[in-house]
Amino acid sequence: MKILLIITGLTVGGAERQVCDLAEQFIKKGHSVKIIVLTGPVIFKPFSDIEIIPLDIMKSSFLSFLSGLRISRRVLLEYDPDVVHGHMIHANIFSRILRLIAPVKKLICTAHSTNEGGGGRMLAYRLTDTLCDMSTNVSDEAVKAYINKKAAPDDKIITVNNGLDVSKFKYSVNYRNIKRDVLGVREDNVLLMTVGRLTEAKNHKLLLRVFSLLKEEHKNITLCIIGDGELKEYLIRFARTLSVADSVHFIGNVDDVQNWLSAADVFVLSSLWEGFSLVCAEAMLCERYVIATDCGGVAGILGDKGSIVPVNDIDALYSELDKFIHDRCNFDGEEIRKSIASRFSIESIAAQWIDIYTSV
Repeated sequence: MKILLIITGLTVGGAERQVCDLAEQFIKKGHSVKIIVLTGPVIFKPFSDIEIIPLDIMKSSFLSFLSGLRISRRVLLEYDPDVVHGHMIHANIFSRILRLIAPVKKLICTAHSTNEGGGGRMLAYRLTDTLCDMSTNVSDEAVKAYINKKAAPDDKIITVNNGLDVSKFKYSVNYRNIKRDVLGVREDNVLLMTVGRLTEAKNHKLLLRVFSLLKEEHKNITLCIIGDGELKEYLIRFARTLSVADSVHFIGNVDDVQNWLSAADVFVLSSLWEGFSLVCAEAMLCERYVIATDCGGVAGILGDKGSIVPVNDIDALYSELDKFIHDRCNFDGEEIRKSIASRFSIESIAAQWIDIYTSV
């Protein structure tokens, strides 16, 4: 089968990692894959020799948009894919418009969040729905949100969870020691960690406020924030304002997040909204306890193996973290890992996609 994946960007993020991981699995299963990237630098890449076609569509540039359509049409004519699969709002709308000018045998459109923008974007989904064969989202909660927003009819959107490379994400004592040494964190200190873009959706400001309150009672705690984004400088200044900058490490993007996760004592997700939250599942594969806000499909990932608190609730997040710090060894890491590995392996999710591609 020939598969053409179209994604908004391949910078750093869960959707980007998922597309690359799926592309790897499709190749392993004997299929052919190409990836069209609408915009931005290509940071994430599959390990396999998969052709990536960057369109370099510039924001608010109609000419670059037309150029992207022209290049993509040529790719479709030459490659003749059996299925085109869009990922994320811009790529989904782009692929639907592309279908008006190029032969697309089957078109699947996948959202990766409960929130991809306001009413204008949901209207764009609604108006172009007839141009795609099926819509999907990454959790039951996200699917319900899109049905309620009328972004897709309930008989034409389904849940397909994200998948994880179970063999890649696992706890390592060696890397725990290495990464804690990098941060200067002793084993008797409690290391809180979060991973994600430094954007509004991830709500790092709430996490920093909670951390500053925790720091008043617990002197031996450190916060590690992995990721980059437009709010980085603001958040660094905010940490200084809260007088916790000396205990907060902003380390930017990393290419070995699985090794960093082993260093944490607890993984914290403070997001306002998510779709699936791959990184929560990755932390659990690394046998880490997760405390997360009730955003998107996170509760379905954690089950009874972590703690869920209301979105944007400073008192609830403080209470759960305070409880963990007082008794940080009271969890079974191996059971946490098993709960994820049995449900979300990338191999099984890729096989599910192939079934969808052939049945639509």
